[in-house]
Amino acid sequence: MSAEPLSVQEEISAFTLKIACPLLWHDKTEAWPKRLDGATCFFLRFSARTIGVTANHVVDAFQIAAAANSNIICQLRNSPAFNLPAAIIARDQTQDIATFTVRDETLSQIGVVALDCWGSWPPPEPQHLWALSVCGFPESMRITRPDRSSEFQAWGRSPL
Repeated sequence: MSAEPLSVQEEISAFTLKIACPLLWHDKTEAWPKRLDGATCFFLRFSARTIGVTANHVVDAFQIAAAANSNIICQLRNSPAFNLPAAIIARDQTQDIATFTVRDETLSQIGVVALDCWGSWPPPEPQHLWALSVCGFPESMRITRPDRSSEFQAWGRSPL
């Protein structure tokens, strides 16, 4: 018995979940279950390198937490500790955007798809009625367990 094919909306949602990635931080010495702070990021692949993109206020929040507690580590999904401050490329407070470098090996390890921007940058201006798919991992939808596992439920919207 074969499974029903996915609808276009389900296909778009599934692809969006492969692009969006939790960027989180926590006290590595604190016992589980524990709070995992963070936000969402995504990745763009160019000919010279792959970059991560998140909001500037997210980097601010991480830096405030790390300054207050030297045991704070940053991770991309389930990656080993990720040195976000050292990876920063640029930040813009007005546009609330921050970019950082990331190795393709890291993306492969965490199972994230980088959007291919080779030869198509800058992107075209958005047009009326173009579809948009969004996804995030709200803190209120995170679950951590004593066995050091966690669940990041996604919130999103897709066209159609």
